[in-house]
Amino acid sequence: PEVSQGLPYVQVTQGAGPSTFADVDGNFSFASAPASATYSTRLVGQYFTTTNNGAATLALSAPVADGGNWSPVFNSANTVEADRAQVNAYLESNRIRDLVVDASPSFPTVSTQTNAFLINANLAQTCNAYFSGNTINFYLSGGGCANTAFGSVVHHEYGHNVVAKGGSGQGAYGEGMSDVHGLLVTDDPRTGIGFQTCSNGIRTAANTCQYSATGCSSCGSTIHSCGQLISGCVWDLRNRFLAAFPASYRQMLADLSVNSVLLHGPISTIASDITIDFLTLDDDNGNINDGTPNYQLINDSFTVHGLPGPALQAVAISPLGTLPELAAPCGGTPVQVSITPLSSTPVPATARLFARVGSAPAFTEYPLTQVSGTTYAASLPGGTCPSEVSYYFQVQATSGAVQTQPSAAAPYKATLATGLATVATTDFEASAAGWTGGVAGDTATTGVWVRGDPVGTAAGTVIGQPEDDRTPAPGTQCWITGQGTPGGSIGAADVDNGVTTLLSPAFNCTAFAETYISYWRWYSNNAGSAPNADNMPVEISADNGATWVQMENVTENANVWVQKTFRVRDFVTPSAQVRVRFRAQDTGSGSIVEAGVDDVRVFGVQCNPRSPDLNGDGRINGADLGALLGAWGTNGADITGDCVVDGADVGTLLGAWTP
Repeated sequence: PEVSQGLPYVQVTQGAGPSTFADVDGNFSFASAPASATYSTRLVGQYFTTTNNGAATLALSAPVADGGNWSPVFNSANTVEADRAQVNAYLESNRIRDLVVDASPSFPTVSTQTNAFLINANLAQTCNAYFSGNTINFYLSGGGCANTAFGSVVHHEYGHNVVAKGGSGQGAYGEGMSDVHGLLVTDDPRTGIGFQTCSNGIRTAANTCQYSATGCSSCGSTIHSCGQLISGCVWDLRNRFLAAFPASYRQMLADLSVNSVLLHGPISTIASDITIDFLTLDDDNGNINDGTPNYQLINDSFTVHGLPGPALQAVAISPLGTLPELAAPCGGTPVQVSITPLSSTPVPATARLFARVGSAPAFTEYPLTQVSGTTYAASLPGGTCPSEVSYYFQVQATSGAVQTQPSAAAPYKATLATGLATVATTDFEASAAGWTGGVAGDTATTGVWVRGDPVGTAAGTVIGQPEDDRTPAPGTQCWITGQGTPGGSIGAADVDNGVTTLLSPAFNCTAFAETYISYWRWYSNNAGSAPNADNMPVEISADNGATWVQMENVTENANVWVQKTFRVRDFVTPSAQVRVRFRAQDTGSGSIVEAGVDDVRVFGVQCNPRSPDLNGDGRINGADLGALLGAWGTNGADITGDCVVDGADVGTLLGAWTP
């Protein structure tokens, strides 16, 4: 049955005077009114402008007396296809936009775009509709198809706009996610009911499509067929949410679906990363691997379509306090972890520390002792200074699952040494500290290295240049590739057309048993028309830059500042002329490249024997001898560095006796 309803946000003009916009229910008012005036309105509103295939947009006007009400009705006769199409398209465009902004109030462009967005109705073709830039377009009836300006077809085309403004690719993902926008409004799995018949639509999210690594989906590999894969996942999630949360399921589904676009990135495919996006949005502690409030409902909905999320951790292993940067060469450096149940319960007797000193071929197993409750402790083994000790933790759960933290392939590390000493350190706040942006032979035309307070750039959730340096407040300065202006595009001042180099001064790395170089870096290369096409080599030289050896080749798009630490000897023989360089480069076509460097530290490790002044009072006397004898047979007060307190230590102490 036909029902009159308020048309949201349309513009109403009072004679030749002021204009106003209606609210979401179609209500409007003016602060004052003349004795009489001709009020007018048309299908142009706060957010959309409707066009009628180049002809005049549907408009209404009437004289209104002072204090009178005006309730014009668009399409009151409902007999003219062109009128009906304009009204349908305008109304449904506002419905889907309101839903998107309600789910994501700051959604890029969508939340701020005004009536510059065009709705083109009644184009002189049939059986199609499409999105283009800031326009959605609909065809006349004919060829067995209805006029396409209606319901879920409008929601679908505007969904393409949401995908585009959110920074995602179109393709299969765009088609599927646009179908999702339709079902979010209609709460019906079918897209385009009445497009050709009133008994069904042209696609349905109530499907059993399965993911295929080679053919996209069991429903087909064309973009519309493959798109049903993601709409099927979302519809199954809708049904599970309906059963669990009957009063709020639609809002919950919209919040996850709309905001997942912002996490998807500039790709057009459908894979398990979308499952992770939904779980990430549902998460409440920054770790989806320990589950999310609705993990089972979300994961089950995607798993039945062949897109499972990550398996839940059985237990969680977390370091307690700061893990040691240095470990005693004689061993005994304490480490503690918390082991807590997640999807299963830990078996305390199976808790282990695995450690390896230097280049030992295998890890050695040590027991982790349950101190109390979830707290477990062990001591790191010793070894020759300045070796490295690599280690990780492991426990088995009652379910049989074995959990490690972090892993044998990427373990924690500490240096076996008696102390650290700084060679050089800088946060670039006061000066460039001898670093140089740009060298002879660089070819980049934009995005050359500069020191400054970075201006962030982004496209949706894909970040180009960071907004902040890495140094904690009040720090602001770092080295970055180019500097754009606030509000600029993600490609503003990025590296283009070649290489730009950041070069360190020379460091003297000869005074210590081992010297290390640590820095924080930023790198972004996952935007543009050719994402992930470039890299940033980080290189070290021991001959003042005559020759270079690569320490790492950066390709990861972490979207955060990442710290890296390297031992100089692993790459070059330490000298007094050690330099480091970062070579950001754009050699791919259309690739967005941004990089940053901050908080650089060059430090050495010491292997000095312990001072005989055991109590640190500046004198070597009976108090120190008493401490030494009290630790007899242990390594607790070892002076000579042989890891046991014995007669050699007594002799050393007496030889340094202070009268």
